[in-house]
Amino acid sequence: MRNDGWAMMIVALILLSTVALAQETVTGPATTKGTCSPANTGHITTFTFVCGIGKEQGEQMLRILNRILAEQLDPSIVMEKLDEIHTDVRRIRDNQGWLDLTDDEIVEIAEATRAFAGQAVVIDVPFWERDTERLARQIERALTAAQWEVSVTGQGEIRFYPANAKLPKGLVVSRREDTPAFVSLSQSLGRLFGVEFVSVFRDTALADDALKITVWRKP
Repeated sequence: MRNDGWAMMIVALILLSTVALAQETVTGPATTKGTCSPANTGHITTFTFVCGIGKEQGEQMLRILNRILAEQLDPSIVMEKLDEIHTDVRRIRDNQGWLDLTDDEIVEIAEATRAFAGQAVVIDVPFWERDTERLARQIERALTAAQWEVSVTGQGEIRFYPANAKLPKGLVVSRREDTPAFVSLSQSLGRLFGVEFVSVFRDTALADDALKITVWRKP
C-alpha cells in the first residue's frame, strides 16, 4: 500500500509538471472534459493535461510535492492531514454566522424546558439564510424533544425593511406575560449563547401564554 501511495504521488508530480511548466507541441486539435483530464492530440500519442490552475499555482504544488518526496513522508498520512485541513476550513466557513449547537446543548435546552410540555412557540426567521435556518431548526429540535408545540416561519418569504431601519440582532424571545415557560426558555438560551446574544421583548400582540423566538443575524 505504501508503494502504491508513492506511485500515485510520483504520477501526480509528473502531471503537475506537465500542467505548470511543460511546453507541448501538439499535432492537432483535441478536446477533454473535467477539471484535469487527458486529451489525445494525434497519431504520435502525445497527451496534454489541461487543469484549472495557473502556472504559479502549479509551481507551488510542485514545491509541496518535492518537499514530500525529499522528506520521504508517507503519502497516506499527507492525504489524511489534507482531509483534516479541508474539514477545518469548511467548519470555519460554515460557522462564520451562528455556530452549530452541539448535541449536548440541544439536550440542555430540552431538559430546561421539558416541564412546560405543550407550550406553543413560534420560531421566526426574518432572513432565511444557511446559519439562521440551521440554528432555528436546532432550537426546533430541542423544543420538540421537550414536547413543545413548535412552528417555524420565514422559509420562502422575502421581507423588506426600510433602508435606514435599525434591525435587531441575535435571538429575541418575545412574550406578553412573564410566564414560567418564558423564564425557563430565555434563561436556557442566555446560558448557552450569552446575554449579549439573547434579548427579551414584551409583545402585546401575542396571546397571554404565547411565546416567539426570532432568529436574527448574529451580532
